[in-house]
Order: sequence, then structure tokens, then C-alpha cells
Amino acid sequence: MDTITREEFNEISEDLKKIKNDLNTVKANTQISANLLSILHGDDIADIVFTIANTERLCKALIYCSEPRTAKQLCEVLGVKAPNIRKQVIDKLVSASLLTVVDTKGRSETYQRALFLNMINFDSLARKKYSEIGL
Repeated sequence: MDTITREEFNEISEDLKKIKNDLNTVKANTQISANLLSILHGDDIADIVFTIANTERLCKALIYCSEPRTAKQLCEVLGVKAPNIRKQVIDKLVSASLLTVVDTKGRSETYQRALFLNMINFDSLARKKYSEIGL
């Protein structure tokens, strides 16, 4: 029976992490595509986004995540305590395909908003809805 070296194990581990990240991206893109197809035959997309991101905090998170951000960075900008950031912000937006996990390094993930939010001019719409958003 062959044994693998520590170096081979680390390489396999890194490959598995990359595959997991790729699968998360495919999953998010599939969810977005399905959502967009259903939206084409339904309500206005901006209305749907604001139904999901129904608070100033969630809109601010989406504006801030136009570039990849960590949970720690989100906590600082939104004023949310670290133990609460997943439940109050990240999980809501990820489950609705408005926020995606773009990279996982060690124990730290980075998040970025869905690309279609740029197409609907989300930042401008959010600032009109919440004039005090402050980003």
C-alpha cells in the first residue's frame, strides 16, 4: 500500500479547496441564472432585490461588497459584532444569491455581491432609498 508524503497531502488539500470554491461559484451562478430567468417572466428585478435586502444595513453590505470583502471588514463597516454577522447579514444575502463566496483562504472567506447588481445600478437605487447609507 502506497503512502503519500506530507507535500502530496498538502497539494491534494489545496486542490480540494479550489474545487470546493469552484463548485460554490457554479452553484451561485446557477442560482443567479435561475433567478434571472424567473425574473424575466415576473416582477421588476430591483423590487425583488429590495424585498430581500430590505434594510439599510443589507443594502450597505451589498454596496460595500462590490469588491471582495471579509466578514471582519463587513463587521467594521456595518457595526455588527462578529458572532452576529453571518446570521444578520451574510447568510441572508448568500442564500438569496445576492452575495457569493469568492475565495476561501484558511478560515477566512471573502464575499462579493452578485454581478447583476451592477447592471441594475443597485448603488444608485440604494442611495435613493436610504439617503443616509454613507458609503
